[in-house]
Amino acid sequence: MDTVQRFTIRYSVEDVINILDATPVKGDMIPQLTVAQIMNRGSVAHLSIERGIKALVKDSGGTFDQIHDLWRNFQKLKDCDSYAAEFLEAAFDDAVRFYGFKPNAKGFTHLKSIKAYLSAAGSERAFNAMRYWEIEQPLDDEIINKVSLKIHGELLRALEQFFLSRISLRTAVHRVENAVTEALVNDRWAELGYSPGSDKESEVDSYLEWLKGFPNRRAALAEAKRQNFAIGNATANSVLANAYQSLSQVNDPAVRYYLSTLDILPPQQRDYIPEVEWLGPTECQRGAVKSPAGSTLGYIEKRTDGLWNIIPAVEGSVRVQAAAKTQTDARAWLANLLTHPVAVAVGGIRREQRLVGEANRLLPQSGVWLSHAAWLSGEDVPTKSHTWELEFWDENHGLELGDEVVVEFREAPSKLLMRVLKGTVLAVDRWKVSVSGNCYLDVVAEKTAEAD
Repeated sequence: MDTVQRFTIRYSVEDVINILDATPVKGDMIPQLTVAQIMNRGSVAHLSIERGIKALVKDSGGTFDQIHDLWRNFQKLKDCDSYAAEFLEAAFDDAVRFYGFKPNAKGFTHLKSIKAYLSAAGSERAFNAMRYWEIEQPLDDEIINKVSLKIHGELLRALEQFFLSRISLRTAVHRVENAVTEALVNDRWAELGYSPGSDKESEVDSYLEWLKGFPNRRAALAEAKRQNFAIGNATANSVLANAYQSLSQVNDPAVRYYLSTLDILPPQQRDYIPEVEWLGPTECQRGAVKSPAGSTLGYIEKRTDGLWNIIPAVEGSVRVQAAAKTQTDARAWLANLLTHPVAVAVGGIRREQRLVGEANRLLPQSGVWLSHAAWLSGEDVPTKSHTWELEFWDENHGLELGDEVVVEFREAPSKLLMRVLKGTVLAVDRWKVSVSGNCYLDVVAEKTAEAD
């Protein structure tokens, strides 16, 4: 190929990489919309991989057939440029390991080899299924579960390198290691600068020595994240936090995936675990997490690496906020996030219960609040009543129609103010209770504060 042809192919591949990086698939509660995004991007990526392979075949003096079958095109490449074919295979194998795919698990056997993957997800039939999926929209089409945009993207990145240079070719794990090294050291030289003999010199030396204690830079940053970027001295702590922040701005999906593995939740409590209502055609893949009363706390979705993404049902944009190792931990985390301990007193008897809802909206602000200053001045609580709708976690909350009740909610042990609802129970429907009364701020009793 001449220079213009080579540059055009390189640009074509890079353009599709940029499209995949800049517009990752966003999960939608309507599965057809999620799949449409995958199909749109998958068909463009398929075509770009095909162009790249055919260009390498042509550049090596070979000939290719006018077909869209990636495996047959790959075989042509093996015949005339075994070095390029071997690197594409190595990039595929590395991507499968790096992204945590389980090739021996049910539904993932097509990831055992590049041949199996390209035959299943890169055939001409698969290409046409992606192009025309929106017309038929069959959610049971096997191509939906075969195409991986992560794998397609890594094959494109492998191809891209052959139109730049054949020296220092990098697969996903090497690319991420290089990015982390740049962030931890090479991009931090301004922060690591010091005057000989200064206190900062010893801090920098200590940081660089600390890095040597890990098999790679990825492991070092993972340990720093576990310690909340507090490993011993101010310089190191600042450098590590800034490195993590700079990496979080990188569009590379491999870097994004690596960072996501640093935020896996620790094991959660097992005292109150919500139920799941499974959604879609495949059980135990995506579900709505429900309170005992049936309110939606959020959604969980099993990832291809076996982890569980968690999407809380909170006010504002819906997005993944955490990931857990197990389905149970994912459900329990949502219960922790969207239920809160309260003290409920009736007739002098005080019981601990849990209310369902966001902390800042647990007792709706339509009521009348008594300010801290007003409370200190001895001002009476306003007498105008409002109706408050409460949802308890436990159906056996003990409240009955006509009860005079006081509900106290303190957002955190460190806070000296608490919200108090004082009123009369108007209605009880299992977990849901209506209370007519007033909500105000109060100061936590001194003995209670000291006990906490």
